[in-house]
Amino acid sequence: MPTKLRRIAVTEDVDLASALRSASQALPGLSDAALVKQLAIIGARSLSTQPPNDHLEHILRIPGAKLPSRPLGSLLKEIADLPKVSSAEVDRILEEERAERL
Repeated sequence: MPTKLRRIAVTEDVDLASALRSASQALPGLSDAALVKQLAIIGARSLSTQPPNDHLEHILRIPGAKLPSRPLGSLLKEIADLPKVSSAEVDRILEEERAERL
């Protein structure tokens, strides 16, 4: 099919054949060319410093929103180590706050 876009020839070696087999199981019904394209896009996203998550990208477009400056794993561990508060306790605290404002 004619196109103005550049075409790229790829030789199917052992590694690519293995990748195509794996990709065809995860993405059934795609041609080899479509699988190569998807593998390239997925691979590029995994190398990117920006997360591929569309929801996260939407959140980051909010003025003032930004990624944490520390690795997420350490932040999650820190959060997990915080004292646990029950939802009943949260409800009680919120009710007290509301009562004070009225």
